[in-house]
Amino acid sequence: MLRLVHSGFGADASFDDEFESTYGGWTTFLKMLQHSLERRPGAPAQTVAFSRRSGVCPAEAWKRIAATGELDQGIAVPGHPPGYGGFVGPALNDSYLAVFCEGEGSALVTITWVLYGLPGSQVQRIRAHWRALVDRLFPPPAPFAQ
Repeated sequence: MLRLVHSGFGADASFDDEFESTYGGWTTFLKMLQHSLERRPGAPAQTVAFSRRSGVCPAEAWKRIAATGELDQGIAVPGHPPGYGGFVGPALNDSYLAVFCEGEGSALVTITWVLYGLPGSQVQRIRAHWRALVDRLFPPPAPFAQ
């Protein structure tokens, strides 16, 4: 049995977006946990995760990621709210990809891979591939010039 308690929100409206985003975030993280416990119990895993402000709304961020065809390489896990998704990669030892496009205005895009039993070199290739993909879709801000 798992009991999840999440607190720390203020009572005023400035916390509304953060509170609303927890539904999609926790749904996705709990599905990742469920996958690990049901399909890969005890398997060694490495996590690759990073986030980027997209400069576009969550729906547009999701559309850009989906248009790459990368998500089609996995099996979609049902039950995610819009802007969130989980995908199982059979060619990657049933590794789990979670995609988050959340927030109001400029979406925060988070890519999280839970990679089971892959060699370090393959983990590094996956990390580099997805980092380059996110950089192409959502270019990082220019460095601060002095």
